Amino acid sequence: MATTSAAKKATASKTAKAEEEKPEVAEEAKPESKSPLRRVVRVSVELQVEGVDYSGQVEDDEEGLQALDKVAAEWAEISDQYQKKTQELIEKMTEVGMEPVVEEKPKRADRAYDATKVRKWANRIGLEVKDRGAIPKPVLAQYETAKANGMLEEGEK
Repeated sequence: MATTSAAKKATASKTAKAEEEKPEVAEEAKPESKSPLRRVVRVSVELQVEGVDYSGQVEDDEEGLQALDKVAAEWAEISDQYQKKTQELIEKMTEVGMEPVVEEKPKRADRAYDATKVRKWANRIGLEVKDRGAIPKPVLAQYETAKANGMLEEGEK
């Protein structure tokens, strides 16, 4: 009988053995020390809050996940209520004659130069300027200098 008890203790003390593979041991024969093996189960969690996606592999801690799940459910309920109240508010504002204010796109600022003429001048003197987009400030500075010194041709003024 001593051999059987020693064999059970040796089997139970192997730390790499998974719990489901442990042999059944009588109550009095269970080892008192815990296995140093720590099992970590991760769960994939995803949530979108205010248009930002959150995701990650979180430890399957039942208490922590339940707390997260509870807060997320409360947030979802409040978010739904918020959306409904917002829609109700918009409908009431429309009923009383209010309208959304649509801001106009800002207009291009009046420039002190004609981009077509600056490009024509720059190409004539050999400066590289793109056909579209902003004209580089050094090119504009050279153009203003040429203009001030009367060095522009008729279509460049």
